[in-house]
Amino acid sequence: MKKIFAILGIVIGAFIVVGGTLIGVGFAMGAKNNINLFNGIVSLDFGRPELVRMDYKNIEEFDSLYIDMDYGSVEIVKGDEYAVEYELYSDNIVCEVVGGKLTFKERRRNNFVMGFDLGWFGFRNKGSSYLKVYVPENRLQNVEIYTDMGSVDISGMSCEKLTVECDMGAIECKNVNTGRLYIDADMGGVNFTGTVTDKIEADVDMGSVSLAGWLDCDFDIDADMGSVDIVTYYSAASYRCNFDVGMGGKEIRDNGGTDSETVHYMNIDCDMGGISVTHKSDK
Repeated sequence: MKKIFAILGIVIGAFIVVGGTLIGVGFAMGAKNNINLFNGIVSLDFGRPELVRMDYKNIEEFDSLYIDMDYGSVEIVKGDEYAVEYELYSDNIVCEVVGGKLTFKERRRNNFVMGFDLGWFGFRNKGSSYLKVYVPENRLQNVEIYTDMGSVDISGMSCEKLTVECDMGAIECKNVNTGRLYIDADMGGVNFTGTVTDKIEADVDMGSVSLAGWLDCDFDIDADMGSVDIVTYYSAASYRCNFDVGMGGKEIRDNGGTDSETVHYMNIDCDMGGISVTHKSDK
């Protein structure tokens, strides 16, 4: 067994020496931000990409939206016209409207298999990175937003389906009208106010969940560490509740509300944190 560990130590040490040597050679040959090996299959990234800035710009009309961000906050706001603006440390930005769908993402390298991004160790300035999308009052079809590190803020938007997945950062939705809402947050709170007419699905690892408004829908919420607070303008008779609480209490406040035409199911699993549901009038 000791021999196996010794061999593994030698192999790991050899990789460290080779990696350090390659970075040194890259610097000596004039590399600034990355070194690509074997036609881009292996990449060593370091330093910081140049800042790319796009001032307010009108774009084509779209009815679907897809955003995939590595670093930076995302903001969707109501506007008089379809437009975007951004300020990002990235050199592979794709921003285009094709077939009525706006796609904003960073293009991945061809044949990319393995990479080491040294920019994680404090070289990237994430604070000033952002994307802002302006959408008129027209109802969108499908909206998908994926972020690795950065908050998501949506206000005054209407869509058939809204998907938000955020690895690290808060999710804020204000006056949003949607049919289906799906939220996946690894580290950060979720705050939603507005209208949902079909279903809410939320999977939150670390952070509180707050939902309020005309929630005429089913609920399927899984919260590992954080409280769940729901305020709905529909009556208690409009829901069948199934709560599973690990560490924390549960409370239902029946202060009135409108009777829904459909009885909905509210399934909430909270491992560490309390569950609070309030039924009330919107007045």
